Amino acid sequence: MVVFGGLLSDPPTWDTTWFADGGEYDPTTNTWTPIGWCDPPRAGYAAVWTGSRMLLYGGDNDTPTWLRGRRFTP
Repeated sequence: MVVFGGLLSDPPTWDTTWFADGGEYDPTTNTWTPIGWCDPPRAGYAAVWTGSRMLLYGGDNDTPTWLRGRRFTP
């Protein structure tokens, strides 16, 4: 499993924290390997697993920029 990015909004102030890191989970060893490779942080992007890569496109963050596309190969 590969997880990446996202955001957290904490009530009651709703301060938002954006994430640019993630991790790969290996169920055979029950361990996570950190990954972090996107600047600026992202949330709301489209992601697809090709069988060998995770492809990301679009998304948003707290600045007016868009992720045009990235790929991650574990």
